[in-house]
Amino acid sequence: MKRKGLAVIVSALFLMMASTGFAMELGIKGGIHMPTGDYGDVVDEGYTFGAQLKAPATDILSWGVHLAYTTAMADQQLMGAKADIDAAMIEVYPFLDFYPVKTDQFDLFLRGGLGFNMWEIEVESKIPGYGTVKNKDDGTDLMIAAGGGINFLRNFELLALYNRVFADDDADYFTFTIGYNFDLQR
Repeated sequence: MKRKGLAVIVSALFLMMASTGFAMELGIKGGIHMPTGDYGDVVDEGYTFGAQLKAPATDILSWGVHLAYTTAMADQQLMGAKADIDAAMIEVYPFLDFYPVKTDQFDLFLRGGLGFNMWEIEVESKIPGYGTVKNKDDGTDLMIAAGGGINFLRNFELLALYNRVFADDDADYFTFTIGYNFDLQR
């Protein structure tokens, strides 16, 4: 139920932004998901891909909505037992970009965002003499994202973000993405 409500909110934000009549950019991106801390002890690097809708607010500020799917996996072994771990996340948050450097060749920006992370982790353990045990947990928690990037060759974007999910077991990770922003002029 929470996920359906969140999907409706995100869809409404995307549609609201798209119908404002402002200069907009639709960005498509993909990259690497690098878990750190306790979360990094459990899963290995993974992949992320997603989209963003961004509009300029002033010459040095832009605002937008970010939506991404992230996945990470691992195989752990301990005393003959084997565990296959699959983690998946959907990130949804509004963000603000600040452009301290803008030139004809490139733009440097800082990004901050606050939103929600819908996560799911599934563990399948194979224990000798006992069999297979499957565990699954999921949730929707508050998250922050902070980092920076560079726009170059007019529409390409490189972005590095630190992400923190405030769950019972906090998860923090870095994402490094490259993307292309399409101009949606009216």
